[in-house]
Amino acid sequence: MKKTFMIIMVSVLSTGMLLTACGPRVKKAESSRAAVEIAKNIQGKLSGRVNYLLQQGQAFYDAKDYRGAIDITQYILWHMDRNSKEAQDMLVKAKQSLTDEIMAKRDALLVKQKAARKAQEAQKAQAKAAKLTTTAQKPAAESTSPATTK
Repeated sequence: MKKTFMIIMVSVLSTGMLLTACGPRVKKAESSRAAVEIAKNIQGKLSGRVNYLLQQGQAFYDAKDYRGAIDITQYILWHMDRNSKEAQDMLVKAKQSLTDEIMAKRDALLVKQKAARKAQEAQKAQAKAAKLTTTAQKPAAESTSPATTK
């Protein structure tokens, strides 16, 4: 009985520590501009507003809204704390992710365009082959028709 109780207590405590270590999740604002407006209204130290915006930047990043994360981190660096290592790191990470996303879309578009060009070339080749076949059959058909005499 004591052993079971100890196992349950250890499980509860470790789960609590795990949840506390992950930190509270902040609901993502509708837009980066809305996040900045909310931060402006936070009372207290500047560090509280910076922390809120860093959490918002991470929420935007996690939602793959890299432009929003970039906007927020640039706001922190330009208007609040130009030496924020966290904002600098997040800015680099968000810019790289945005670049990767754009390059992947570009590559997919290029593959699609290449496939479309190949399909067009195949259609043209088919049409040309059909025309050649039709042209080659016409003289043969004319030579087998009965000749008219006077």
